[in-house]
Amino acid sequence: MSDVPPTGDQRGWTAPPPSQPPPGWNPPRADAIGPPGNGVGVAALVVGIIALVVSWIPFLGLGLALIAIVLGIVGLRKARLAGGTNRGLSVAGLVLGAIALVIGLLFTIVGVALFNNDDFRNLTDCLAAADTEEDRVTCQELFQQDLGR
Repeated sequence: MSDVPPTGDQRGWTAPPPSQPPPGWNPPRADAIGPPGNGVGVAALVVGIIALVVSWIPFLGLGLALIAIVLGIVGLRKARLAGGTNRGLSVAGLVLGAIALVIGLLFTIVGVALFNNDDFRNLTDCLAAADTEEDRVTCQELFQQDLGR
């Protein structure tokens, strides 16, 4: 409904009364509003979960784990200094980031050791020089024999 009078000759028209809140409704008091939120704590938790899921991927898991750890520390400081909430989310993000960091370090070390192995280099060199499918199969067989010794 609008406050604009209808068109035509309607002499008794008056604007409707302003809307009122329902009975019993009171606006929130200023002291009833809680402490400020801590979006950094939520971000730490989300990045920590993602870091844990992808921690088996060398370097990617490490990067996300470090971001989760930094966000967790910032979230804890914000909760302590500014009186923000979500301290538990910051702690959870920090812990998940630390776990993902350990797992990521292990997978990265194993991955680097595997790819720097002489047997793996021999396989890649052999596959690069292979011209036919028969040569590629021979390379795979030689690689399996090297691993078996």
